[in-house]
Amino acid sequence: MDIEQERKLVAENPDNGEFHYLLGKTLREKQQWEEAKDAYQKAVDLGFSSWEVYQEWGDILVNLEVWDEAIGAYQQAIKLNDRAIDSYLNLGITLLKLELFAEAVSFFRNVIKIEPEVTVAYEYLGEALSQEEKWDDAIAVYHEALQLQPSLLQPSLSPIGERLADALSARAKLDLSTAVDYYLQIVDTYEDKGEIYLKISQILEQQEKLDQAFIYASYAVDYQHRDWICSLAESIPRDQSPEQDYTVFLAEIAYKRSQLYPAIPEFNIPDSDYALWRNYHTRTTEDLRQICLQVAQLEYKPLISIVLPLEDGENIEHTITSLQRQVYPYWELLVVWQEETSDTLLLASRKKQLAKIVRKYSQWDCRIKVQTGSEADLGSLANQALAMTQGEYITLLQEETILTPDALWEFILHLEKHDNPDIIYGDEDRLEGENTLTQPWFKPDWCPDLLLSCNYFGSVVWCRRSLVEEIGGFATGYHQGYGYDLLLRLTEATHNIGHISSIVAHRPDKIAPEASTKVITAALKRRGEAGKVIDNDKFPHIKTIRYEINKQALVSIIIPTRNQGKMLNQCLESIFDLSTYPQYEVIVVDNGSDDAQTLEIIATWEKQHPNQIRTIKLDIPFNYSQLNNEAVTHASGEYLLFLNDDTVVISPDWLEAMIEQAQRVSIGAVGALLLYPDERVQHAGVILGVTGIAGHSYRNLPVRNVAPKLTTTNYSAVTAACLMCRREVFEAVGGFNSNLAVAYNDVDFCLKLKEKGYHNIFLPHVQLYHYESQSRQEEDTPQKQKRIQQEVAYMDTKWGHIINNDPCYNVNLSKEKEDYSLNLKPQIEVISVALTEVSEAELWGFFIDEPKIGCLKTNSLDIIGWVIGRIAHAIALEVVCNGKIINTTTINQPRIDVEEVYPHIPASSNSGFHATLSSNILPFNGQLILQVKLANTMTIILGTIQLQCR
Repeated sequence: MDIEQERKLVAENPDNGEFHYLLGKTLREKQQWEEAKDAYQKAVDLGFSSWEVYQEWGDILVNLEVWDEAIGAYQQAIKLNDRAIDSYLNLGITLLKLELFAEAVSFFRNVIKIEPEVTVAYEYLGEALSQEEKWDDAIAVYHEALQLQPSLLQPSLSPIGERLADALSARAKLDLSTAVDYYLQIVDTYEDKGEIYLKISQILEQQEKLDQAFIYASYAVDYQHRDWICSLAESIPRDQSPEQDYTVFLAEIAYKRSQLYPAIPEFNIPDSDYALWRNYHTRTTEDLRQICLQVAQLEYKPLISIVLPLEDGENIEHTITSLQRQVYPYWELLVVWQEETSDTLLLASRKKQLAKIVRKYSQWDCRIKVQTGSEADLGSLANQALAMTQGEYITLLQEETILTPDALWEFILHLEKHDNPDIIYGDEDRLEGENTLTQPWFKPDWCPDLLLSCNYFGSVVWCRRSLVEEIGGFATGYHQGYGYDLLLRLTEATHNIGHISSIVAHRPDKIAPEASTKVITAALKRRGEAGKVIDNDKFPHIKTIRYEINKQALVSIIIPTRNQGKMLNQCLESIFDLSTYPQYEVIVVDNGSDDAQTLEIIATWEKQHPNQIRTIKLDIPFNYSQLNNEAVTHASGEYLLFLNDDTVVISPDWLEAMIEQAQRVSIGAVGALLLYPDERVQHAGVILGVTGIAGHSYRNLPVRNVAPKLTTTNYSAVTAACLMCRREVFEAVGGFNSNLAVAYNDVDFCLKLKEKGYHNIFLPHVQLYHYESQSRQEEDTPQKQKRIQQEVAYMDTKWGHIINNDPCYNVNLSKEKEDYSLNLKPQIEVISVALTEVSEAELWGFFIDEPKIGCLKTNSLDIIGWVIGRIAHAIALEVVCNGKIINTTTINQPRIDVEEVYPHIPASSNSGFHATLSSNILPFNGQLILQVKLANTMTIILGTIQLQCR
């Protein structure tokens, strides 16, 4: 009978359960699972049921992955027939799929009890026991199956032979792990700790856990060296020096680890610019293998404790795998999650799966420690993890984050290069799906007001553990905001904050707007700054703080002008018509206007608002700094607002918003979002070193396109076309520099504020139109061009160190455009230059003059120096990278300075070399070896240069 006939019978006999069952059975055979499920449900509801019906229904539900109902159906079949082998077996398989291994075991044992000849039950039972890591029980089950049917050793009949071998291998490794556990228990009480650590390392090497073997071998070397030093102090001879045995073993593991370091994974990068950037900046597998060798030479090897409280652990395997791929191996991972109290099978299955995954990693990697907690709050769980840490630094890591292989190495390099920061964060991008990288986020250095707008420190942050403990650890009640809260509290205790300007993490974009609002509100209260956190519905990860104004102080609005009556008129109209803040005065600085219309407009405004507007006449050659400085001496306001006459107010509460920030003791200059009349951006903060001395953020881009990126943040400078500050800070830095008559006076002013420790701030919610093009005059005369050259020279001399590396920007972003596009002309930084000690019998002397540590190069690297051979003439300098000679330069350059030191050596006069290496052949992150070739074919290493791409 076909399906249509059976449907007709069901329609004619809707209350007959048997007809529903027969229809369902046919549908099941046709694999029309959803309709079959409904038919079986109807049959059972009508009372047509048997153990066979429930068993078949369970099979249908399994195909639909309706697990709870499938389990219930099988359980009902067993209840009706306690010898229903297929029901036991299928229920066990279902539980196995759900990774409820302990529950599955009993059902497979029931099958064997009822019918010992069902060999597939042994296979599944062994798998369940293996998943629980009950290796002895699993091995016994596999042996029992093979005794019952020896032919099962044939792979074509069953995988039991292979699984038995796997279980035996796993048990052997477990025995070695048990030995490691015992060694670790006795090491603290053992006199020769180095010997114990060496034994642990040897076991781990046998298990091919090379990272861990390397760590314990280095511990052995450390302790052997300490014992050797002590023996010297006590004048007790020893049979071996610390350079023997342990050090050799460490070097062997380091080499083996470097050779076996896995190839870096391939990523899909749709953005061609970002793909090109990564080609320049991402370390290759060979680079990482070289670092594995360098790690063995480190003197300072701090343990990094990674705190990871879990909420759902969805991508925990990827996170842990990325940790285990780190070239810097001295880390520990502290994982804590809430123990599941729910009795629903699916929730229990998820928690058991999480526990299984994490415990599997912890069993095979002693750097991973796990614990469960009774509370669901992530802050509470993080405190549990914190209590287990032993490292000098802890790492806040979001559970979905994947670290780049060199992330921890970058952290160590940053520690070595800087003054031991208390907090370090890095740049990151987004991982979409399994392997697609998008949205690189190249962040500024420490910007306190940006951190109050969003947690821009990101998904991986390193913090000094002692400081975290000093401020009381993690707070509870913020759930996903637990890390953000800690960071805000830490930055209240220290400003020693570092930033790694390279990608160290990939993570999905996961935000918790409710938590961030709560965290920021608490921070304001803690800091005694009354204010309200404003949400943005479209961009919930960005917050705006509107502070309460302490007092209604007078604002002096200073507007220089000359013969621009029409523009001045619309500027004043917008101020007086729109401004909602009442306490302001306007000081018009007339720089020698002789246009009748302009003079009439000024006079009219003075008559209309005699108590709020007045004019100061300064008929001098235009000098923006001098005009404003003089106006300040006539101003009565506690706040000074410098405003161009070609601006028009858009935001009615512009003065309130700027006062809210200017009143804060940490704030220097306050800037606004200035737009061209066609809604393109004219100013959204000043970026130093872009398009010259300085450029305007997002200039000429439609504001609608960049609006998601605009937030309250710190810039090194803001434009004086609309700039507010407190009078006290203006006077503290001596106002504007009158030597900068036209250009860069606002940048210079802001940098003087920054030098005094103030933060300059940009407010996107304060908006004005700026008719810049209508009032700007071209620099088209020799006199004007000379003046601009002088101003550029002044800025280069005075502020070149910050202009070349704006802390509120990022070296990975373009210096040719103002649109935050990527810098596709990477700079190479010289991290170190190390000279080798060579025998005086080989060389009279040598030196490397260039490059210097810290210098940045874009297109090429110059290596300049001199060398004089003693046993033979020095003929060439060779530059070696990754074992290959990449440059050979003849040694024949004149060096009069060297000749003066070695007048008796004829070769000294032409002992110089000058090698120029194109960036195309340089390792952007790697080491150059400099060696000299002598006439007798002997090669002598002069030193090394360590490079890093920025």
